[in-house]
Amino acid sequence: MKRYSLLLGAVLLVLFLIMGCFQGCNKLVITNMNPEDNSVGVSVNPTLSWHVESNSSIPPVFDVFFGTSADSMPLVANDLSVESYSPGPLATSTTYYWQVKAEAGKKTALSEVASFTTGTYGAVYFFEDFETGDLTANPWVTGGDAVPFVQSEETQEGTFTLELSGIGADQSCYIEVQVNLPQDAVITFYRKTSIRITHHYLNFYIDDTLAGNWSGQSGWYRVFREVPAGTHTLKWEYERDGSQNAYENAVWLDEIAIYEAMDLGNEVNMPDSNLRAVVLPRIGKAATDTVYAKELGDFTELSADNLGIADIAGLEYMDSLKWVWLSTNSISDITPLQGLTDMEWLYLQTNQIDDITPLQNLTKLDYLNLGGNQITDISPLENMTGLYALMLSYNQISDISSLPDFTNILHIYLDYNQVSDISVIGGYTSLIGFYAINNNITSLTPLEGLTNLKLLYLSGNPFSPSELSHIHDLIQITNLQLENLNLTNSDVTFLASFTAVYDLRLANNQISDLDFLEGLTGINSLWLTNNNISDISQLQGLVNLNRLWIGSNDITDIQPLVDNSGISSGDTVDIRYNLLDTTSGSDDMNDVQALIDRGVTVYYLPQN
Repeated sequence: MKRYSLLLGAVLLVLFLIMGCFQGCNKLVITNMNPEDNSVGVSVNPTLSWHVESNSSIPPVFDVFFGTSADSMPLVANDLSVESYSPGPLATSTTYYWQVKAEAGKKTALSEVASFTTGTYGAVYFFEDFETGDLTANPWVTGGDAVPFVQSEETQEGTFTLELSGIGADQSCYIEVQVNLPQDAVITFYRKTSIRITHHYLNFYIDDTLAGNWSGQSGWYRVFREVPAGTHTLKWEYERDGSQNAYENAVWLDEIAIYEAMDLGNEVNMPDSNLRAVVLPRIGKAATDTVYAKELGDFTELSADNLGIADIAGLEYMDSLKWVWLSTNSISDITPLQGLTDMEWLYLQTNQIDDITPLQNLTKLDYLNLGGNQITDISPLENMTGLYALMLSYNQISDISSLPDFTNILHIYLDYNQVSDISVIGGYTSLIGFYAINNNITSLTPLEGLTNLKLLYLSGNPFSPSELSHIHDLIQITNLQLENLNLTNSDVTFLASFTAVYDLRLANNQISDLDFLEGLTGINSLWLTNNNISDISQLQGLVNLNRLWIGSNDITDIQPLVDNSGISSGDTVDIRYNLLDTTSGSDDMNDVQALIDRGVTVYYLPQN
């Protein structure tokens, strides 16, 4: 029995030793994962590392699973022999998940799933906030017709910013710096402009490539641009053309920084190749490159007329836009504009627009041009009380009663629509110009009180000539068009008191007597084509005439034009389709030649 007990004890001891060895010899554990789980502000170029505890004689190898979803992490590396892996560069402000699998012979181990979130930007490669009060913090180079300087009167953040100013017409000044970037990076800076729109510019260059330009009066905006790895010269230039001064004639810069990476927002869907061709070069990119939301946020103006653009998707990210030209394209859907509430000028004439609902919240607009579209309903404009000019010509509009209570409206264009009732116009006492050629207007009563009106175009409407009595007292008018109205002599005698007029158009009527013109010596442009005129003696005293269109009448003598000493070099006279004798040596031909010899352009052939 004793021998049996000793034998059993020995067996148990051996089993115990075998089990202990088994547990120890099979040790394979992954520890010390870095970045630690739930880390934040991690570099966009991180190195993932871990440690494995193993008592196997076989060296372990590792598989790494990595992605933005804890539920589906793809295998990104396998059979690694080292305890580290670099997945970058990564996106900024993004959460990533990762897991490591270790294998040593037939033994395997799987780590816990860890996560980390990258920071808003990577390493800082360059920084300048001008807070030293001078340009000594970086190797800046200045040049041009004035020296950029650090100042403290116009600031964005802190005490100092850089100002570029002090240049005249056709001059420029600049500041530049050379940087050496170890990898692709992002530059960001703040800029402000107080200069003439579309004539004076703040330009930003990466080497010799334009990567941004801004004009007009605009506040501080932050600019984001991608910069490739390598050595580059970054240049900011303030340039002026020959046009006159505007605002403060200055631009400012602040807080210039280059980061290893930054969050540039969503990738922008801009499917129209013609739109891409005008937008992407403005940020220093090729038209086929990827563009991100923050790269478009600093645009304050966009000039893209007559480029064949059909789709403006992508412009919704230009939320700083103030001045936009998209005329003469093929645009039908303007939905991308609906959130651009800082817009001040918008030109969309000659497109294919029939629905202007997306514009209803653009209440900061000063100038809106929607001419040459297929618009019938203008009610979305009812909140745009601050407009100075509204252009709606060449549409299909019949009802304008929904126009708002404009506070400062100066010009309304309605040419070539189907408007019959202009009652609402009577309330716009600030109006300077009303243009309503070829509509269905029958009453001019609403115009009676518009004492600021200077430009009035009413040609081709069906109102009775007697309706002109409602404008008899508007003697301040300088430009008047009353063509295609079947007016006779008695209908136009009231014009004798319109001594301020200098552009008068009365073509295609039944006028024969020009006595009403004798006192209108300020006229420089006169259109009398296709009337019943034979005597033009009244034109002799109109010495400011430089454009005269009097063809298709019954004129037999143009001596009064020769006797008008004001008709001279550079002026134009059209006397075609009259009853003149243009044979060589005739009195009429001699008169024509006398005008030509003065430098007048004379259209005289054919005659009736």
